[in-house]
Amino acid sequence: MLLLTLRQKISGAFNVVKSRVKNEKGAELMEWIGMILVVIAILGAVITFFSDSDGGIGEKIQSFISTQIENLTNGGGGD
Repeated sequence: MLLLTLRQKISGAFNVVKSRVKNEKGAELMEWIGMILVVIAILGAVITFFSDSDGGIGEKIQSFISTQIENLTNGGGGD
């Protein structure tokens, strides 16, 4: 009984997606959803790449910006 209900819901969702893709507005919506999912995947990969045990991405960005500002102010040759 539960499997039949689940199958009906999945079938209904599939039919909704299929009908939306048939018209232009539905296809455009699916393209936007696809692009959003790609952006989320890229952001997740970047955050995973930069995260480690000694600090998060925020600390690394702060450290990088601080270092660059320090290099500009100390190494500017205007002392």
